[in-house]
Amino acid sequence: MYVTLLFDVEDLVDPRSDDSALSTARIFSEEGAPATMMIVGEKVRLWEARGRSDVIAAMREHDCGLHTNRHSIHPTVAEYLEGKGWEDGIEEVVAQEASGVEAMVRVLGRAPSCWGRGGSTWGPQVAPALKRLGIPAMVYTFTHLGSRQLPMHRFCDCLSYYWYYGGFDEAFSDAAAYEAAAAAAAEHLGQCAREGVPWVGLFVCHPTKLRAKAFWDALNFSHGLNTPRECWRLPEYRSEAEWDRAQANLRRFARMLANMPGVQLRTIAEMNRLVAPEPTTVSAAILRAQAEHAARAPQIDCTEPVLSPAERLYLWALLYLNPGAEAITWRYVEGPTQEPPALPGERVLEPAQLRSAARQLCEEVGRSGRLPASLLCGQSQIGPGALYRALAAALADPSKPVRVRPGPEVPQLGEQLAQEVRQGIPGWMHKPQLDVSSHAALTRLQSWTLKPVQLLG
Repeated sequence: MYVTLLFDVEDLVDPRSDDSALSTARIFSEEGAPATMMIVGEKVRLWEARGRSDVIAAMREHDCGLHTNRHSIHPTVAEYLEGKGWEDGIEEVVAQEASGVEAMVRVLGRAPSCWGRGGSTWGPQVAPALKRLGIPAMVYTFTHLGSRQLPMHRFCDCLSYYWYYGGFDEAFSDAAAYEAAAAAAAEHLGQCAREGVPWVGLFVCHPTKLRAKAFWDALNFSHGLNTPRECWRLPEYRSEAEWDRAQANLRRFARMLANMPGVQLRTIAEMNRLVAPEPTTVSAAILRAQAEHAARAPQIDCTEPVLSPAERLYLWALLYLNPGAEAITWRYVEGPTQEPPALPGERVLEPAQLRSAARQLCEEVGRSGRLPASLLCGQSQIGPGALYRALAAALADPSKPVRVRPGPEVPQLGEQLAQEVRQGIPGWMHKPQLDVSSHAALTRLQSWTLKPVQLLG
């Protein structure tokens, strides 16, 4: 089982936190436990300005991801995406996060292996923006496939890591708390290994909280507050004895993980290289088999291998228009960005109507790269969900009409993710009354792009 160790390196207020990050990175290097350090872009710039070449060198011994550009300083990611649509939201993410990428390349000598949300601040436009920023993956995402057995997935063509366990900020400085935390971590990893889980993200801690008794941002940036620099509040620190104990326990933890049977420590950068590439073509046999399965399923499934529902629909349309093809060229297909119309009642679609709708879909994907929200079918509009059900049934015999009933226009998982976004994003780190309706709606629509990934070997 692969395990990635994750640390959030983010205190932008207290210079003393640099030493906590330095000690943490050195301990895990010395114990042969490579980690992915999720570092805020502003933190990298602060190290550069302070001349902390020692911290920079220690971080370079590990993998590094971008833990947003400015974390809790307002506007946060969710705040700057408030009310944004799809394309303007992507452009906003690129504009806001680019300087964080640039800082990591300039100071740490390489681009981030991934991007990870800070706290609960996120929006679905981040995923496509990362490709434009040259970042291959995302961690701490709100999207998932609903199972620990499928911990890695693609969302909007972005490799995404969802399931993680841990967070032992308070435990390392306390003897009894550490023993309980270490035992719980070992038990969790053992259980995952027994269940055949392929990858686990183990979030170890925020290095700053090994010494600080409170979070830097809770003191200065909670609920929309932007405290001026000259008024920043610094947290109370633990005693030197507690700090010594924290470092000793941190070393014990690193040593335990580095030597745990059945566990292979891999950074996110290493995991990215273990992911199987996308297909170049998909055989007609696979497409027909997935269509047969979909025709019997009440919902649009995101957990089928190889193809997302959006890619599947597009390739089905091509196969329907070219029934003699033995294979169809694969391409990534984005989900719709507007709400599809609901089918008002049961309809019978003739082959000529289906061919027309299939051609429209293929033309739109060729033009924009995404599914259209609606298609003209006869005298009325239908959504991609209705066409999905129609083509799944029609591929069994393209010469016959198909009966299509009202049903979901987005994958069922999209409804769940939208609810989790509505509940999960608002909170202490955002301004009051943050409107996350567009975040939820676009996450729901882009659930068309969800699919599991496969590992090489």
